[in-house]
Amino acid sequence: LPSLTMAELKAPSFATSYLQPYHIVNFLLLVIVPLSRCTFLNEILFNVPRGLSPEETQAYSFLGVVLAIKARRIASTDAYLASVFSLAKVAIAYVLFRLEVAYFIFYLLACVATYLFFPAPVVNKNHQVTLVTPQRLENILGASREGHKNAFAFVMYAAAWSGSSNLMGRDFANLSIKYSKGPIRFVKIDVGQYPDVATKRNISTATLSKQLPTFILFRNGVEVRRRPRVVDGNVYACRFSQDILEQDFQLAEIDSGVFDDADTFEEDGSSQDQAVEDRKNK
Repeated sequence: LPSLTMAELKAPSFATSYLQPYHIVNFLLLVIVPLSRCTFLNEILFNVPRGLSPEETQAYSFLGVVLAIKARRIASTDAYLASVFSLAKVAIAYVLFRLEVAYFIFYLLACVATYLFFPAPVVNKNHQVTLVTPQRLENILGASREGHKNAFAFVMYAAAWSGSSNLMGRDFANLSIKYSKGPIRFVKIDVGQYPDVATKRNISTATLSKQLPTFILFRNGVEVRRRPRVVDGNVYACRFSQDILEQDFQLAEIDSGVFDDADTFEEDGSSQDQAVEDRKNK
């Protein structure tokens, strides 16, 4: 078996990526009122019988229907979570207004404080990531083959509906800013929109795929490294972060001109086949 990379060694459940302050605080705002109404806290906080009233049940049921409809039109996990947090707060604020105006006002203040001090993670607007179509991607890789001796393209193959793709989009954007003056070109393509590109690069776009996102580093138009790796048909699942991407792809070394690709494809059969194909096309 091949030795594990930094990304593979740090690959626990993807769910941990959502345990950021923004998600935790908003989740608490969503559950605090329904839980209080159904537990001993109800007798302490509210002067009404324990349990959800028909009016509360109706409000939460309507919320569930709306969220179910939005889930079918989901553009990204981050966008859907933002909708869940916003709409649920509206429903809870309505319930509190009917129960106790003082608690309603306090809840609104808590929501405002959350918005100010725990903002949603966003992609830096100054990023240097080029969003491309398949033809544009081929043009970039083709220009690398014919251009400079050491032209690097770092490509993120993502999907709009993939939560991990959306999360890593922020780190990828930050890296593009950090290395904006170096020889690395940062590129992103939506393989959910262009599945043929995923097929060409042996990337699965299935709902439960462990290959979204996939990061591939090209040197002079030839693939030299990818994560997650595919070895003998087995996908080595990764947990990515900005630091892990920097280390696994040696971005700092590339930036300083001392990139060492000695271990490029010796352990990754599928990537090696792709590299051979690229060399033939060249």
